[in-house]
Amino acid sequence: MTRPLAVGMPFLKRTCLYPNQNASIFLVITKPKKILCCLLFLLGLISFLPQSALGGLAQDQSLFTYIKVEETDPGSFTQILLPNPVVPVEKVVKYERRLTADLTITREGGVATPDEDTITLPKDYLMDVEYRLRYRSGSEVYEPLIYYTDYSEISTGRLVSFTSPAWLKTYDFIKNYTEKDSIILCWWHHGKRVKLFTERETITSSPSLELLRGLSVPKGKYERATLDYLIKWFKDREGLEDELKTRDLARFFCSKEDKAREILELLVPADKPVYILVSSEDFQEINAMSRLAEADLKLESRNIRPMSVTGVAGDMSIINQWIKNSGITSYYAQIFPKFYTLWYLEDYGDQDMKEALILKFLPLSTGHGQGLRYFQPVFRSDEAHVWVYRFVPEGLKEPVGSAARYGIHGGHGSGGSYEGSGHGMHGGGPPEADGGSGHGIHGGGGHGGGYGGHGGGHGY
Repeated sequence: MTRPLAVGMPFLKRTCLYPNQNASIFLVITKPKKILCCLLFLLGLISFLPQSALGGLAQDQSLFTYIKVEETDPGSFTQILLPNPVVPVEKVVKYERRLTADLTITREGGVATPDEDTITLPKDYLMDVEYRLRYRSGSEVYEPLIYYTDYSEISTGRLVSFTSPAWLKTYDFIKNYTEKDSIILCWWHHGKRVKLFTERETITSSPSLELLRGLSVPKGKYERATLDYLIKWFKDREGLEDELKTRDLARFFCSKEDKAREILELLVPADKPVYILVSSEDFQEINAMSRLAEADLKLESRNIRPMSVTGVAGDMSIINQWIKNSGITSYYAQIFPKFYTLWYLEDYGDQDMKEALILKFLPLSTGHGQGLRYFQPVFRSDEAHVWVYRFVPEGLKEPVGSAARYGIHGGHGSGGSYEGSGHGMHGGGPPEADGGSGHGIHGGGGHGGGYGGHGGGHGY
């Protein structure tokens, strides 16, 4: 019988390593307080094992990576218009988001399945470009998004600017026509810009961790690492908001008007003027609001490629016919350079959810504040891209009908109130109200859901 080899370690009574036994190790420890030394010994052995033996211990890399391309002084930045901020901005920072591995997607932009028409995006493919404003608040440094171009869906080139003329007018209205002690209720992604450009307080200005955990990332081996990476990215640049406050705000937007008023009492002091800000970007946030509020709020969407040789007018005619044939009565269409996004409500389980406040605020055919008794529309940007409502605690004399009755600042197209010109998409609004449409820029505008069957505007 082969004699075991004794490993000379003073803290071990006996440690035997038998040859030809696949390195089986038997340790009898007589001095527990030195257990750390024993663990280090084991870790040292593990370090010699091949990586294949470690299986899933190594974490997959993120599918995306953000690369800082350049920093620019705000005074010399000319890519977009910047309003004068209340808080000094240090730099405008440009980031590129690129793939770290090949990604196969459908031509509609989703993750592919084997039987679908697919295309493979190569490693280092440019997914989007972001411009962010760096500023300091106390000891914290933030970089809220102000502009991005999204290339993640093939041949779309989606542009969104939070300092477009529509937003500049909105910031100007809030700064000059609302009380200095007023509070602005808006979804978190508008909060920091409202503070920067209007000197008004908001309820939330950062995402909560619960909200970030619901981010959509491609399924597969990169899923967990990509989600962890994006959570850290947003946390480092936007900060984190209180979970309960974010959830209450989601409940406010996803509730009917009477219930929303009760929630409002929890969010703001009774003596503060309150305004609500929404924009067409909030269509993409409704699922997140619904999830946090545990509501059954479902807004359908469909990306539509250009179909007509006559351009937008022909496409709108085709889309209108599809809406009519489908029995859809509430919708909004956003226009991007190479595709349209149609948002619409269909009949489903909880009919009360069609009366959710966020759907009444947004420019759907049944939106624009129609029927509300405590929230008065007071501002709308030229192409109906951004809306501001004032909370009236004592109630309105009559429910909101035609917004023109309340003298909304701005209006469609070239004129004030509800007069304007341009291309409008029929939206099924009340026929007795005036309508119009106009041209917007930097992708956020859209056709649809205006009073008298006209509304929205082009977003380029």
